[in-house]
Amino acid sequence: MAARALGLGLALLVLLAATSALGQTRGAEGFGASVAYQTDDGGPLQLYQRSWAVVIGIDAYGDLPRLGGAVRDATKVSDYLQAQGFDVTLLTDAGATRAAITELVGDRLPSKVGSDDRVLIYFAGHGLSRGEGDSAMGYLMPVEAKRASPASTAISMAELQRWFAQYKSKHVLYVADACYSGLSIGTRSVGLSPETRDYVRHVTQRPVRVALVAGNSGQEAHEYQGHGLFTFFLLQGLQGGADANKDGLVTTDELAAFVKPNVAQIAAQQFKAQQHPQFARMGEGEFLFLTAHTRVAQAPAGPTGATPDKTRAAEGPTAKSVPQVAAGAKAPVRAAVLYFDYEGKIEDLQPLRKGLAQMLITDLAGLSGVVLVERERLEDVLKEQNLHKSAKFDPTTAAKVGKLLGAQYLVLGRIIDFMGKVSLETHVVHVETGAFVKTGRAQGKLEDFLQLEEQLAALLRDGLDSVRPPSFPASPRPAARAPRPVAKSVLVAYSQALDARDRGDASTAKNLLGEALAIDPQFAPAKDALSRLG
Repeated sequence: MAARALGLGLALLVLLAATSALGQTRGAEGFGASVAYQTDDGGPLQLYQRSWAVVIGIDAYGDLPRLGGAVRDATKVSDYLQAQGFDVTLLTDAGATRAAITELVGDRLPSKVGSDDRVLIYFAGHGLSRGEGDSAMGYLMPVEAKRASPASTAISMAELQRWFAQYKSKHVLYVADACYSGLSIGTRSVGLSPETRDYVRHVTQRPVRVALVAGNSGQEAHEYQGHGLFTFFLLQGLQGGADANKDGLVTTDELAAFVKPNVAQIAAQQFKAQQHPQFARMGEGEFLFLTAHTRVAQAPAGPTGATPDKTRAAEGPTAKSVPQVAAGAKAPVRAAVLYFDYEGKIEDLQPLRKGLAQMLITDLAGLSGVVLVERERLEDVLKEQNLHKSAKFDPTTAAKVGKLLGAQYLVLGRIIDFMGKVSLETHVVHVETGAFVKTGRAQGKLEDFLQLEEQLAALLRDGLDSVRPPSFPASPRPAARAPRPVAKSVLVAYSQALDARDRGDASTAKNLLGEALAIDPQFAPAKDALSRLG
């Protein structure tokens, strides 16, 4: 079976200008047209007036490699969205032509979508890109698309942007189980903190455009337990696995925070490969999904409608059952590695607090029953809370960050340099109670930093393995790496590259990673960081 990985090089924020549609429509059941939420103060809040979705899945390409699960995934997603109250149009194989997609997305929807609506596009199939850098143009590949002539046979991102710009809908979500490049994460905006007063009311009223795709260009989108790996965790997250604060709603921030580390971990653990889903947003709103625990109210007459006649406890989004994924499997625990405190006098080593955190996240990614929060998500939360320039985390702040990340456990620590040596100290903490689960230390010369980090990762692996749900097997222990020295300049350049990447300066980040690899071509953390940059 061919992988969904022809790549799609573009500034994918183009897609965040709006979104999509209707055609071979399946009538929505359950909630009907309007969706309302029962707020904590007892009043109803209309989330959406109407919900629209276009779901596209293509296996049987004419001129491109055949896929084996795209239609199946699209059908499962269509069933889920229909149960959520969406008016769904499903286009598969021979029906997913350029003309059909153009008529549906470009001609028919502009007159249908209202300002209080939400629109979702899901695409499973091939993508393609031409050019590099700012001149890159990405294409979605309809069933008859030809690799040699995408401009005339495929659908460009510029074309999609023109169509989407016509839609009045407040919330738009683009999801693709294919591997794309060019997702402009450095320029993405940040959503509101979930601790904002009347959070749901605020994010419902504010506009947002969101893109979530299966991976970077050149990475394969793998199959897993009868689904695309990405779609497997997408459905699991939508069904409640991503509801970190247990309020009965899944936001796009929660969905990305759930899908990204799970996909990356399983790809590394079971396929020995890299697959890093990409996420971008424009706006402070949130595209919201209901779960089986959503407090659903009778929809008011309008966006600020009257008090409902009655309230019901939802047994699920509708009477129709939602397609289940991995039924009966206990959810893994969630852990986050915070930036280490730096306590020393060598100013060049300050950025290493971020570099060490990323190295540990990478080394701990294969743990059974434990999902590691990606460092990019940590950076987002720190920026939201204006903590990204903080040199240290006190216990109260660390606990707050942990809750915002939806983590049950935190890894904290400090880096101390003294008399030519370095000490790495760490502990695993339970977020709710503050109880220590594991403490440890690794000491040695700075040139032995890779061995010290490996020792620290082994200690943390033992600590996190002790809190995994019993339904998950014990994690296999990785083979020890051969000892090798590393230059201080390599560690500094690598860590500075992460910082440049977080500032949105991808060019500087690539140059710094290039410097690190020029000095030490075998420095794996720099190779991984360069791969993430596409």
